[in-house]
Amino acid sequence: MTAPSSAAAPAARVADGASYSWWTGTPSTSRVEASGTTVGTVFQVRRTGVADQLRVYDASNRTNRYRLTLFTAGGKRLGSGVTRAGGARTGWRAVTLSRDVRLTPGRRYVVASASPRGAHVVAADRAARRGSLVPGRSRVGTTAGMPTRSIAGGALVDVVFRPRVGPFPTAATTGGPSESSLAAYNGPCTITRDGTVIDRKLVTCDLSVRARNVVVKHSVVHGTISTGGSGTSLSVVRSTIDVSPDGVRLETGIGDGYFKVIRSEVRGGNRGINCDDHCVVRDSWVHGQDTDSSGAAHESAVRMGSHAVIVGNTLVCDAPDVPPDAGCSASLTGYGDFAPVRNNLISGNYFPTSTGGTCAYGGSSGGKPYSEDAAGIRFVDNVFVKGRTGSCGYWAPIMDFDSSAPGNEWVGNAWESGGTVRP
Repeated sequence: MTAPSSAAAPAARVADGASYSWWTGTPSTSRVEASGTTVGTVFQVRRTGVADQLRVYDASNRTNRYRLTLFTAGGKRLGSGVTRAGGARTGWRAVTLSRDVRLTPGRRYVVASASPRGAHVVAADRAARRGSLVPGRSRVGTTAGMPTRSIAGGALVDVVFRPRVGPFPTAATTGGPSESSLAAYNGPCTITRDGTVIDRKLVTCDLSVRARNVVVKHSVVHGTISTGGSGTSLSVVRSTIDVSPDGVRLETGIGDGYFKVIRSEVRGGNRGINCDDHCVVRDSWVHGQDTDSSGAAHESAVRMGSHAVIVGNTLVCDAPDVPPDAGCSASLTGYGDFAPVRNNLISGNYFPTSTGGTCAYGGSSGGKPYSEDAAGIRFVDNVFVKGRTGSCGYWAPIMDFDSSAPGNEWVGNAWESGGTVRP
């Protein structure tokens, strides 16, 4: 099928996220490991990327040098370097590896620091997960090799990790088959039977899901799909949801909660997906919202409420502005109008330039009934496109994100052209 003229199909591309470590700032130290030791931390990554630097915190106020090494869990050296002497000051010392070391999810690594003369400091608490970095137990050993004995607390040694994000979803990797290959769907438009499967069908009505474990796969739906709350569940897999095939229709493509959307294309309407509560959107392409000639509709690709997992998608709101008030708010919205925006993961997504004021809202929009209650919103390793405005949207890539709210995290988010995106 042909996509709406307002939405160009995204190219298959991979981008670098912004670099980060699991320790930030000046850590609070609790004890000192004696000179002549090696300390380190076991860690994993949740996204493919590279380590290009290793770091150690020097609190000794001496001119110490540290040998930093990155190992596999089995002890194979992947890269190493020696820090410059720090002089009479404390702080982080870093070495740049001679080549980037590729890190792969599912494998364990150890980053370690050895110093025959300088002491190492250890924090009282273990390092916490940050972005796609997952540090584990710290270790101590002699300077002869990789540390092997577990210790309490967190060794102040880490890596500088640069995630690789993508390839992002395209027309070729999302959506259903050609309509000509599909059989007409003759089942009920209101689904009340648990376990219903709609496979390789052309659906020409709005589907209302009032049952559990309903699946729509390898299909094309000319209409919307709605769920009935916590007593229902739905999976949409490798399908196309075309909200308005015959013209403008200002509706939501898939809503309102307790569903999964996997490798699917959602287009048309004024909102592609409404993740009101408990939803997963992965590896999908949401775009092509309708033009509201009345000048009234606020549009978006996805709206998030609570308990949303939005990972690895291409999300864009690209509808044109129509006076006095129609057009895109953002590709991803979340305001706190009707309930708090909470406990959402937004990771590894691609945000092309939007016609809206911003490409994403962070849940803490001022003046909303629940704007003070936003929490647990994690933007991790997303990629934004600057576009003609240089800001992804008219004004900014992200608005109304409160970095101080409990559990909120903004890490690894980057411009496609390079550089860190800051809220």
